[in-house]
Amino acid sequence: METLCVKIALICISVASVRSYPPKSNIDPAIVSAWTSKLGTNLIGMATYVSRKESIQEAYAGKVVVSRSGEQLLQEIAMNIQNMTEAKISAVKRIMDTAEETAMAHQEDVVEEDYQYYNAKKLAEETFEPTPDPTVKEKEGSDEDEEEEEDLGEEPEEDPPRKIVMKENQHFFNRKVNTSFSVVHVPTNVFEGAPDILRAIKWSEHLNSIFVANYNSDPSLSWQYFGSSLGFMRQYPAAQWEQVADVVDLYDCRTRPWYIEAATSPKDVVILVDNSGSMTGMRREIARHVVNDILDTLGPNDFVNVFNFSDNSTNVVPCFGNGLVQATLENVRELKLGMENLYTDKIANFSEALTKAFLLLQDYRTRHEGAACNQAIMLVTDGVPYNYKEIFRTYNWQDLPRMPVRVFTYLIGREVADVREVKWMACANQGFFVHLSTLSEVKEKVLEYIPVMARPLVLQKNEHPVIWTSVYADVADPKMTDWLWDSKESEEQKEIFLHSRKMNVRHASPEEQIQKYLQRRMANIDEDITLSNYQLMTSVSVPVYDRRENANLTEWTLINEAIWVEKIRETRIANILGVAGTDVPVKDIQELMMPHKLGVNSYAFLVTNNGHIVIHPDFRPVFQGILKPSYNSVDMSEIELLDDDLEAREESEEMDSFRDAVITQTRGNRTLRVKYHYDKMKRASTATRKYFFCGIENTPFTLVISLPLPYGQYGIDAKEETSRHRTEEKNLLEHFSDKNWKIHPDWTYCRYLFPLETFDTPEAEFIHFLKKALGPGWHWLSKRTGTPPEHIEQSPTQGKKDKLDKTTYFCDRDLFLSLVFDGKATASFPKNTTADSHKDGTGDVHFSEIHNRAIDEIWYKRAVDYHFIQPHSYVYSVPYEAGDKNGTLVTASYAIFHTKPDDDWKAPAAVIGFQFRHSALHRMLFNITSTCPDCPDKHNNKTCASNELECYVVDNNGYVVVAESLRDTGKFFGEIRASVMEEMVNRNMFKRIRIFDYQAVCFRPKLTGNCASYFVTPLAHLKWMIEWTIGYIFWVFANANLNILWFDSRVYASDEDIIYSEEGEDDNGSSEMGMNENNKGNEKQYERWTINRTRPQPCDKEVVLYQMNPRAIQENKEPFDSVKCKRFFEVQVIDQSNLILVVVDKVCTPDESEKLSVAPVEVFYNTSSLACFKVENMQRRQRPRSCISHHRDEDKIELCGGCGTVHLNLILLLSSWFTIYIADFC
Repeated sequence: METLCVKIALICISVASVRSYPPKSNIDPAIVSAWTSKLGTNLIGMATYVSRKESIQEAYAGKVVVSRSGEQLLQEIAMNIQNMTEAKISAVKRIMDTAEETAMAHQEDVVEEDYQYYNAKKLAEETFEPTPDPTVKEKEGSDEDEEEEEDLGEEPEEDPPRKIVMKENQHFFNRKVNTSFSVVHVPTNVFEGAPDILRAIKWSEHLNSIFVANYNSDPSLSWQYFGSSLGFMRQYPAAQWEQVADVVDLYDCRTRPWYIEAATSPKDVVILVDNSGSMTGMRREIARHVVNDILDTLGPNDFVNVFNFSDNSTNVVPCFGNGLVQATLENVRELKLGMENLYTDKIANFSEALTKAFLLLQDYRTRHEGAACNQAIMLVTDGVPYNYKEIFRTYNWQDLPRMPVRVFTYLIGREVADVREVKWMACANQGFFVHLSTLSEVKEKVLEYIPVMARPLVLQKNEHPVIWTSVYADVADPKMTDWLWDSKESEEQKEIFLHSRKMNVRHASPEEQIQKYLQRRMANIDEDITLSNYQLMTSVSVPVYDRRENANLTEWTLINEAIWVEKIRETRIANILGVAGTDVPVKDIQELMMPHKLGVNSYAFLVTNNGHIVIHPDFRPVFQGILKPSYNSVDMSEIELLDDDLEAREESEEMDSFRDAVITQTRGNRTLRVKYHYDKMKRASTATRKYFFCGIENTPFTLVISLPLPYGQYGIDAKEETSRHRTEEKNLLEHFSDKNWKIHPDWTYCRYLFPLETFDTPEAEFIHFLKKALGPGWHWLSKRTGTPPEHIEQSPTQGKKDKLDKTTYFCDRDLFLSLVFDGKATASFPKNTTADSHKDGTGDVHFSEIHNRAIDEIWYKRAVDYHFIQPHSYVYSVPYEAGDKNGTLVTASYAIFHTKPDDDWKAPAAVIGFQFRHSALHRMLFNITSTCPDCPDKHNNKTCASNELECYVVDNNGYVVVAESLRDTGKFFGEIRASVMEEMVNRNMFKRIRIFDYQAVCFRPKLTGNCASYFVTPLAHLKWMIEWTIGYIFWVFANANLNILWFDSRVYASDEDIIYSEEGEDDNGSSEMGMNENNKGNEKQYERWTINRTRPQPCDKEVVLYQMNPRAIQENKEPFDSVKCKRFFEVQVIDQSNLILVVVDKVCTPDESEKLSVAPVEVFYNTSSLACFKVENMQRRQRPRSCISHHRDEDKIELCGGCGTVHLNLILLLSSWFTIYIADFC
């Protein structure tokens, strides 16, 4: 027994000792080193032969490396932009002057009833030029046609489209236009035949001449327009209005940023919404639309909040608190969503609501916060018990005649008894009163507050503030985002249902189809703005004033309760006629930023006074073809990310200091350590950058340029003068004779100011000007715009020189001559290739057709960046998650740097590269790693072809370039071997880079009711019957106007004609509901295939990306093992590349549950939404310089929503009832 115990003990000790040692590795580091060396040699041999690196380097050998001054670049770009902005301002002011003078002379002209004009929605192309005078009536059809129409007794058809000659113009986004005319756009909600509309359209025809003169003086001008306060917009040049089929045209110039911001100074607005028990049904819906339309008239320089009130007031968005929030698209959207949950109850406490609003605005005035200019209270209600004069006396009448707060009242409902008090509240506080009874009139009536806010501007007459808007998307309406997304989901749902029918829905599983839909939704939701249908732009605009001080007012008064009498009286006015403006496309500004002089990985961007981005290479306003919900309020601190360890949106003193200096338009520079992403947020890096910044005069914009250190400070002077080749023209043109070259499509080498000739490609345009440059009489002209007329008058001789004709052109001389040199230096490059220039060998479009943006391409940027990590290395990559797709290509690129001999100056001269089939690299790797010629036992060695080892070629960002399984191509290595990747991170071979995406979009569930029926009891039917009976009785009384018997004996109506629709006051109804038991099965099947509806919403996301440290890999000599599963692996750098060979010993089963991911993950905050978090942590902003909020003569204006009086004739009412009763009885 004792011997047995000793034996057991010895066995246990021996087992324990065995377990204490790790298993022997199957990997020989020497063999792996041999593999990487041979693989590197093969790659270098192929790359050297194909890329002709030596010949390109020799071409740049004699060129000079020059210092690049950030201050000088900043000054040059700023001057370019300033010259452009001054030219646009000059053009807009000429439109303004012409409009004011024309209106003064022709505003009272008589307009014929059959007057016709060019309606942008009703244009048709013609093959001949129409008569320039648009007042001439065109004969539509023959007399015979008209007689035939009368014989048939049919109503005359709508006027046919007016015909006009239009030609495609590249300058106007390839739209067909006519530069001799302007056209008129009338909003859907405005009656285009109204006399005042026609009168204004007619006098505004005189703007055609100034539109044409402006364009001839400055052909770089984009759309010019005059937006009238009546709603129509005159736009030049003439073009057919683009309308989407089956989509209502929602465009109204009065709600566009360029109009709103020019027509009114910045404002603080408090909206009070009555949600007492009487505000039910249609009244509640009208109130919601009123608030939404008011919010649509606000911009980022305005501040707002919405409170609903009954017995006490509450925020519609609780987290916004009792303060004001900036009226960005994001905050406005939150307020609109809050209005969807408007519940009516109890009795309205107007005293508490008004007092709260006045105290809030008073607090902002005292602290000089918010807009710090205009202030207004918007009261939306169905009636007030009295006028609350004491509240106004306490808070608004302390410094008469100046009133700090205007009051606008919106009375909701058809039959309302207390109009007088509601109107008095507005008139006594320099506001305006509006009565609303149908949804159709809401938008037009809401906009009436804008001319009232504009009165101080008009009264002071002299100053016309110049307004520059933040970036926006042409005519696109931000409200369409949700609708477009809903339409997209409907299309997806349709596809899924159709697919389910094909697969026999009762037996097919829908999970796979739903999963594919979700993958499509989340995959690459950001889209390059250049590939979308949206045209980003900013606009410059100025208000246009009615110079008349008095005008005749027509009033109708009811006499003797039966006769309406017209009275005309003169009254004081201060009307705004509208706003004049012009668009400045973002791409036009980008052309002035000279990206070719800034160099690779350098960039310029533009920031507003609010810190919002106008232009930036990482500005991503579009997702899946739809504008993001808050696309134009992206802050500069949300794009420029400091390389620190702070959490998302955590304050950084360094960034705050930089941002403050930028938005205050100071001149200076900063050096910052930053992190950035590229390649659709799949790769990241860090760098030290130097920023230079200064303001653009007479605009709210600040220009910033960012240069990477150290190479951003240097450039290469490599130009080829054309003057030396004029005698040998043929030889220089031969360098560009083939088709194997492309130029940057967004850069301007030479261009005609007027679209004299249309070129199929940028290359054709360059060749055209190269031939001219080699010919006699060539001059390098650099002026992009003509001299404004006001300057020509001051200098007649200069004006003659600057006069533009149709053959005027401009060139960037340095860029043009640099391209000539590049063409000469690379002339021999294609001689050793045989591939078709238009196909890449896989049948797809050739690489050069889609990757032709030179220094802006990812392959170019990566090669230059990696040069400072591993000089003389090629950068290899494959498409992300390429998998086992046939024809996958490997892209290789190499940066050529030129060094100044006597200094350490080093500048990137070019990037060369090539593509080859992935299958060839796969074959090369496994041909090399499947043998071991130096192994002692050649038949028993462990290679990548054996079952013991797995081999991967991984790039510098952790993505698999080659693996045994082709399905792993392009995948993140951490998703395949997480434990190995984690260990490499721990050993500093890779570092994690946390990137926060502050422009992300998330998809929140859309709260909708279940489409299923529900069971209805007899008691429910009885309840509905009683409710319907009571409601019908009240409806009869309301429509009979019996409320006049117990209320005030007068009913007020506004001066404007109100057409009441047949919409009922109550939107609550009942419908018969039940459930058919036989349909339960189909209903469950339907629900299985139904996707969850969502609503896009701004959010923040975090993604962890990786960057390789090759030096740490080369210096690390310790054996590798993964702690959790004891897997041995070896990592070695492949020479002269960004690749590493990772050899893994399969000594244990991989733990598939542990994976690292590079997918973005949403960041959550301790608030209900991202908008709430941003409001609580609001960043500093610079207020606009112009603020005109009061004028001493404003109290002389009496117009504030005046109304006529209607008296009740009780005898007539009773006799009418009696007559109807007798008629029914008979």
